[in-house]
Amino acid sequence: MGTPIPDEDLFQTPEVKARREADEKAVEEGVLEYAKRRYKICKECTEFNNIVKVCTECYCFMPAKVLIKEINCPLGRWRNEV
Repeated sequence: MGTPIPDEDLFQTPEVKARREADEKAVEEGVLEYAKRRYKICKECTEFNNIVKVCTECYCFMPAKVLIKEINCPLGRWRNEV
């Protein structure tokens, strides 16, 4: 019944996949502590799509967005995370 959903990595070029993995690794390893705290907040938010790592409120790719200090969460969840 139905078509199985393919692995998300099948739709990405090797370059995009490598950049995504590098961004996620940098955040998860705590390269920047504020980015790590922000990403944790995002992962706990109901607007975070864990499959594609995108916020469904702003449609940003969160492993990259959390690294940019000048950008804020549109829902105000990062107020104290700089």
